[in-house]
Amino acid sequence: MGKFYHIKEAAKKLNMSIDTLRYYEKIGLVGEIDRDQNGYRIYKQTDLDWFTLIGYLRSIGVPIQDMLQFQNSHGSKTSSVEARKAFMENYRKEIITKKIELEDIIKKLDKKIDFLNNLTYEDIPH
Repeated sequence: MGKFYHIKEAAKKLNMSIDTLRYYEKIGLVGEIDRDQNGYRIYKQTDLDWFTLIGYLRSIGVPIQDMLQFQNSHGSKTSSVEARKAFMENYRKEIITKKIELEDIIKKLDKKIDFLNNLTYEDIPH
């Protein structure tokens, strides 16, 4: 049998708050979490893996509503694989677009910094 984690251990291991774990469960972003004989949540490694994926998706700016759609496609085997693949490919394209936009902004900032670095006292209106 695999290792189980209580909520405090899981939160620490995931670098998420206890409130965040409870919230994701409440809104249905994760499946039902098992409970021990006292009613406390116990997380399996597969639960932690799912939370890790959620954290990854959040870090790339995926809205919770989209993650709920992704999570709901996780149920059936064949159609969900294609749906999840399409979901990831779509966000990959969005990230590439954002990367290109950020690179353009960096180039503009670099030009402005170069301009300011090359200013002399005489260039500044008095």
